[in-house]
Amino acid sequence: MSEDTETKKDDFILTDELREKASQTPVFNILYVTDDDSKLSPFRGESIIKRLAMFYEKQANINYSISSSAKLANIKLSELDQYNIVFIDNVNNFRAAKHLADIQQEILISIDPKWRETLQTLTDTNKEEAINFVNALNKKKEDKLRIIYALDEFVWEAPIGRSHDIQTVQLIETYMNMADIIIVPTGELKEAIRHFNFVGDKNKAIMVIPTSVDYDFFPLYKDFTRSNAFASKQLRDKPKVLIKGISVPENIQQFILDNHKKMDITLCSVGEVNEHIQGLLARKKVGHIYHWANPYVNRKNIGPTYAIERDGGYDFVIHTKPDNLNGEMYEITSGDEDILFSIAYGAIPVSGIDHLGYDEDSSHLSKMCGLSFGKETTAKSLRSMIEAHTVPVKWNEVFNKCRSYVENRISNSPLILARYFSAFLGKELARARAEIASEIQSKMEVEVESENKSTENKPEVESNKPQDNVIVADFGKGSENE
Repeated sequence: MSEDTETKKDDFILTDELREKASQTPVFNILYVTDDDSKLSPFRGESIIKRLAMFYEKQANINYSISSSAKLANIKLSELDQYNIVFIDNVNNFRAAKHLADIQQEILISIDPKWRETLQTLTDTNKEEAINFVNALNKKKEDKLRIIYALDEFVWEAPIGRSHDIQTVQLIETYMNMADIIIVPTGELKEAIRHFNFVGDKNKAIMVIPTSVDYDFFPLYKDFTRSNAFASKQLRDKPKVLIKGISVPENIQQFILDNHKKMDITLCSVGEVNEHIQGLLARKKVGHIYHWANPYVNRKNIGPTYAIERDGGYDFVIHTKPDNLNGEMYEITSGDEDILFSIAYGAIPVSGIDHLGYDEDSSHLSKMCGLSFGKETTAKSLRSMIEAHTVPVKWNEVFNKCRSYVENRISNSPLILARYFSAFLGKELARARAEIASEIQSKMEVEVESENKSTENKPEVESNKPQDNVIVADFGKGSENE
């Protein structure tokens, strides 16, 4: 636990007012704002809110509406009275940002019409009181309208077609600074935001919620085991292999050249390849499907792009990473979504991460699933790794192991939904509910322990003393009569 976390924990006081508020049924009236401008938009945002509303329908009152950033750019404060949460998903609309800033100013004035004068006076006389005043004012503003901003990509340095100009990047930073809570898919992206000071407030809440998969899009309950004769024969004779990644390292290019006749290989990348592979692609000896980073992929066709990959029926997916990550901030901050998706549609992931320095106990799916290689791995070794798993029994064993790791990454998983629930509650209320739950648990443990002690101290009934309502049989007499 970090020092900041410990300090916050020590400073937290569960007041009677906060206890009462935390004991009430939460009410989430959510305005979800999206332009579907994210490579992860089919898997986060709207689908998650829908699952949240279903999962917590008895524990909270959840209502939500969906709008575009164009509506947010023109909405009036009076129209926002019906909402207490605005969830902004990867929006970079300038007019919406400016209008939202104006709305926040209106809220502050409604709370304290003279807050600017008061703050200026306190800043000149007592900076500590000024900080306390700002914190209290922000808390009241958040209670009235909580702003949540979700950022799925490291937009400052993204691959082809996904990066933004400096003005748009600054606009995204503006959204993050306005937000009360920022949601990101990976811990690395959170650390990058902190490290490069993209958010001015060092105490800004940044919550990591990993990307999940939903049964509306993925066949999560299908039996993928290679048990029938056709599937087993196809796996042994010519396994279907998808090679996916922003770049295509040299050893992977050699793997394609060596094995395109023995395996049904498809390439999904925006990286450069040598002229020999270009020839194989042109003659359709090697298949090709669009990668999500391709400039032709946008919010209108991102869903079909993923669906084409999902329906390809691949046995293995080789996930590539660059040989050198120096300066590759996008690759560093990206998560394991591609690996997650490949397992969800029934393939075994083979991840090129051995040279990246992941810990053995890392929760990254590439390490947990086991099949991995590095930049020093030869094409021959990689082929041997795949061929060793073309035996149906071995394939089934490895896939079932990988599939078990996906259970907590399904969109209706309590581990995923509980984090969104906490984000909608806010830091203080979430902490208060956790404290109350901890108190209840401690009380129950004391009661159980007390009952156990009471049972231990209770005098035992003498086993040889017959009770009044029991007929005692003398088995010895029976033996004598015989």
